[in-house]
Amino acid sequence: MSHVQNLAVLRALIGRFNPDTSISDKVKATMTRIEKDASGLIEIMTHPDPEKSSLAIDRIVGDEKGRLRDLIAKSRNEVNPLIANWRASADAERVKKANLIVDEFAGEIRSVFRAMAWPAQLSFMATATGRLDGAAVAAVLNAPPVLSGLTPDQVEQFREAYLDRTSKSSAPIADAMQSCVDTFFNSADNLAKPGGAARHTGNSPAGIVQPA
Repeated sequence: MSHVQNLAVLRALIGRFNPDTSISDKVKATMTRIEKDASGLIEIMTHPDPEKSSLAIDRIVGDEKGRLRDLIAKSRNEVNPLIANWRASADAERVKKANLIVDEFAGEIRSVFRAMAWPAQLSFMATATGRLDGAAVAAVLNAPPVLSGLTPDQVEQFREAYLDRTSKSSAPIADAMQSCVDTFFNSADNLAKPGGAARHTGNSPAGIVQPA
């Protein structure tokens, strides 16, 4: 993919990055800053100073690519934790909203639940989840699996089913944001790669530089 094509990818991804989150503006501003520097690099490569030699132009392009690589690395170190922290915060808020808190009957509920056969256990959890009976669900899920008779995987599945009844998971939005910025950074990396920065023709003392 050419430098110009990589730049087009950066611009397209910025245009598509519109998730409704508290960090969207900050992430998009970071992407825009990279796109601006990448555009400047392409401008230097496409319209070189005719007063400069081919060697000087290549040196300038190399320096600009180095600065762009530094910006990309710095931006990655800022954006990736930003998305991870947003995901963790959204997940914590989701659990808080679910209000999975045991009451004074938790021990009795676990005893009855553990004595049930699997079909009855499944029906019990489905009914409690449907009624948004957080205390009953918490009595089973908030205890060590050995007390409920469930496997860790079953506990996680029941917990996620209940959480989905109160609020949707942040995972799809967080995954989409991460995928978008990963593709963005990869395209920016391709544009900023050292070496092979320009091809010169002999049409002028400086040569005409075209994006590789």
